Amino acid sequence: MHVTSLPGKHGTGDFGPQAYKFADLLKAAGQGYWQVLPLNPFGPKSHGSPYSGTSAFAMSTLLISPEMLHQDGVLAGEDLHGDHSFDESSVDYVAVEKYKTAMLFKAADKFITGAKDARFEQFCEEQKSWLDDFAMFAAFSEAFGEKDWCDWPKGLRDRHSEDMQSACNEYAGAIMRQKVLQYFAANQWRKLKEYCNGQGVKIIGDVPIYLMYHSAEVWAHPELFKLDKSKKPAAIAGVPPDLFSRTGQLWDTPVYDWDAMKKEGYRWWLARMATNLRVFDMVRLDHFRGFAGYWEVPRRVSR
Repeated sequence: MHVTSLPGKHGTGDFGPQAYKFADLLKAAGQGYWQVLPLNPFGPKSHGSPYSGTSAFAMSTLLISPEMLHQDGVLAGEDLHGDHSFDESSVDYVAVEKYKTAMLFKAADKFITGAKDARFEQFCEEQKSWLDDFAMFAAFSEAFGEKDWCDWPKGLRDRHSEDMQSACNEYAGAIMRQKVLQYFAANQWRKLKEYCNGQGVKIIGDVPIYLMYHSAEVWAHPELFKLDKSKKPAAIAGVPPDLFSRTGQLWDTPVYDWDAMKKEGYRWWLARMATNLRVFDMVRLDHFRGFAGYWEVPRRVSR
């Protein structure tokens, strides 16, 4: 049961009251495990699929519960009753993101202008290895609209230090806001997981093997992926024709440069797994077969 599939007053399931009720239901039914799909954020071209992540480390802000933010004092009661109406049987991710982002930005801005929070400062320091890059990526993506990162100004595409510093100064508020939202999401998930564990329910997480091209990690670590000179995918992943599909599948995700990863001792993967093993009680790898033998298609052929 993915979190987004739970009932919710704001267009999608989240880490709020209904998730706690689901944990109670699992306990009452004698269940000891709750398997969720990836909690990572996904891009506008993903159609809401959590397997099309824009980060391997961050959490989707759509999973943040407005009710829990109200309990924490960063959202007023009237903010929970905006002018919205959502289908109860399915999620309109485009509409939900537009509605919920405005609400979450308001909460983040109130948090930023409030008293200094030592726990937030600690979170930023502990998660610095990925949080800084993700916050910049998310802020720049917001500023440049639907452009892929390879189409950003060259200085930002290639992460030239002077251009990066200038952009960080220009978008400082947006970058800080993204860090605050990740802090909200991490706190809410931690509390929910602790509650589930207290009910005798362990959480099984899910780690997709690939990321979307327009993702924080591909932008921050292009040397770990098979990209061409213009930093666009040289090859994309998929599966060959089989019993499920006579024509095979193209996932449009860049493939890893495993030789480059081996040279650095698979440091990126070790960090990714360490993060997931902290977030969840146990982890499923999707697709495990792809770590032993993967399929790639030259991008020029796929187009």
